[in-house]
Amino acid sequence: LARKQLAEGTHAPGISVVTRSKGNAKLQKTLELYEEKTGERAIIGSWNLVPIKSCPGAKECLSYCYAMQGRFGMASVMAPRFRNLLSIGDARSTMETIRNAIVSWVTANGKRAETAILRFHDSGDFKDQEYVDGVAQGITEARKVFEMLGIKTKLITYAYTKSSHLDLTPLASVGMGIVQSIGGKYDNKINKALPVARVFSLSETVSSPWIDGQNEEHADLLAIEGHSHIALSYHGNAREPEQLRKRSELVQIGERIAA
Repeated sequence: LARKQLAEGTHAPGISVVTRSKGNAKLQKTLELYEEKTGERAIIGSWNLVPIKSCPGAKECLSYCYAMQGRFGMASVMAPRFRNLLSIGDARSTMETIRNAIVSWVTANGKRAETAILRFHDSGDFKDQEYVDGVAQGITEARKVFEMLGIKTKLITYAYTKSSHLDLTPLASVGMGIVQSIGGKYDNKINKALPVARVFSLSETVSSPWIDGQNEEHADLLAIEGHSHIALSYHGNAREPEQLRKRSELVQIGERIAA
């Protein structure tokens, strides 16, 4: 379906728009919290890819992937993710796709906004190095277009990722907030100088230095602001997997020993 839509020109790759009453509930709350805290008028959205297929670092999350639960399995929700995936290739084509998607999103929804907040991947991840490089270049080029068009909107980007085996420096160099997700294939390559996140079992207590990024007090502001330890309490529609509960128990034992 997605390939046919692209070929016929009926749909284009793009950013999933979130408003105060529509779209990803966590991003809705993030928008509300950001505007309350900063006093700025903002818009928020997400750029997404197909889950699992574009997640080279996936490991534990394969058993409870949020992007494979509930409404995410519907064709209408999955099609835009396939369109985005089919529209990227090497670094140059990725750059063009990302640049065009950001510019189209902001010009259509945020000309009067002071800030545009873009989360990369509420499904999917940085699939390879060319994609990383292309995304970074696309963000840079989008900002150049804003300047040419006289658009004053500030662009904030951030992402959670398990792709710690890739060189993420290009993303950091364009100001992307990067949160490394623990529980993937490449945990041994996590850069401890950057923020980390971990999914917590429902039976696990969130305590310092961790702060719960799933509650309505913080939402994704923690990622945007670069908090060092972000807890993500399990919230999927499916029953919490036994693997996650056992992993959480081992983590707690390790933390008690370390203390």
